[in-house]
Amino acid sequence: MAKAISQAVGAYCDSDKSAKALQAGVNATMNTMAVILANVMAKTTADASAQGVAMSCAGGYVSQQIKASKVAFINALTDASAVVFNHQCAAAHSRMKTMANALSDSIDESFESISSKCAKAAAAAEPVAVNAEDIVKKTLTHNKPVVASIAEAFQDAVSCGCKPGNCFWCVANEANKTLTGLDAYVATPSGPFKAAVLMISDVFGWRVDAARVWADNMAKQGFLVVVPDYFKGEPRKKTDSPGTFAAWRAKFPRETVMKQSTDMIAAIKAAYPSVKKVGVAGFCWGGLYSVLLAGGKAPAVNAAVVYHGSLLTRADIEAIAAPINFQQADPALDNQIKTQFYKEIKAILDDKAKKGLDASITYYPNMPHGYSLRGANATVSASATTAFSSGAAFFKKHLN
Repeated sequence: MAKAISQAVGAYCDSDKSAKALQAGVNATMNTMAVILANVMAKTTADASAQGVAMSCAGGYVSQQIKASKVAFINALTDASAVVFNHQCAAAHSRMKTMANALSDSIDESFESISSKCAKAAAAAEPVAVNAEDIVKKTLTHNKPVVASIAEAFQDAVSCGCKPGNCFWCVANEANKTLTGLDAYVATPSGPFKAAVLMISDVFGWRVDAARVWADNMAKQGFLVVVPDYFKGEPRKKTDSPGTFAAWRAKFPRETVMKQSTDMIAAIKAAYPSVKKVGVAGFCWGGLYSVLLAGGKAPAVNAAVVYHGSLLTRADIEAIAAPINFQQADPALDNQIKTQFYKEIKAILDDKAKKGLDASITYYPNMPHGYSLRGANATVSASATTAFSSGAAFFKKHLN
């Protein structure tokens, strides 16, 4: 939903700001809301429809299901508004929150209409499918406070300089390339560049929107960003059992990943001759390789940033020899770098800093492991955005 709202606002901000353009933006948002609410209804009522558009009447539509659907949808809408607007346009976010509250009656009306159609079908002993999307769209369109709030939010975005149209965590581009035998997502700056960032993803891989959006945002900071598919199409899935992790990880030995990384760095410089320096940003599983590439007598990178690193040892930390910055989850919540190990890492890095190496670690209170690539989640968006900005500033300091 955040992605759709961001795209609609962005289109309006890039338009002539006419009444027609505003209506187009409002309509696009209403259509998205109708589709999502129809899907929420279908899931809540255990409907068999894959899309939630043509809903069967099996199972009924009781008040408890209505309430659950309403709460789920309004929460999702409020979260989406927070992600798109909250950090850049508080006025627009406030409008959307007001609109979310005004939705309650429309959602009830939609359910009543669906229930009525189902009741008639039951009385006639005839099977029926209800087009929930059309019903929702019709009731939303007739809700004038909802329509007005969306339009006002778009206009507020204009007064804020249209920054919400470039939602920081919403839209990934699509630009793939093959380097040294690995597929890679490549985000290119709009202007000249002289440095690159090798992004090493978490265990969920290079294809997830979060990784690509992060790469796109870093490219806007003036760096070429390359996100290789180290897992060759076999990343972890969120549904995988924890008990299978060791066997999965064994498919990607440390020595192999390190060689792939150093080969990738060489390939980046060969493919993009303007690149003189390379940094690495590693997330979770990738954080290990940020540390390793920054280690030894001849570090492979000019700077490294670690986001909630994992699988690290004290020896790995002690071997660091290149500028490095850790952006960690809360040690009290992190299952990888817990409080005691965090203190050990900090002591080692502080000692290196005293000897002249730019090495530091910080953490974000109440942030869980993995927070930095979950910026589309309103509960971690602020910390994820701050962590991104800190990493970008560190790269600018050492790569420019």
